[in-house]
Amino acid sequence: TNEKKPRESILRVEFANAINHINKDLSEKNRLKFLHWDLHKHYK
Repeated sequence: TNEKKPRESILRVEFANAINHINKDLSEKNRLKFLHWDLHKHYK
C-alpha cells in the first residue's frame, strides 16, 4: 500500500538492513529470516 507519509516503508528497509547485518556472521541454519507482511493489505 502507498503511504501518504512513508513510515513503515522506511522502517522495513532499515529492518531488512539490520537483519542482513546480523546474518552476515551467522551460519545458514542460524540466520534470521525476514518476511514482510502488510497487515493493512491482508485485512482488506
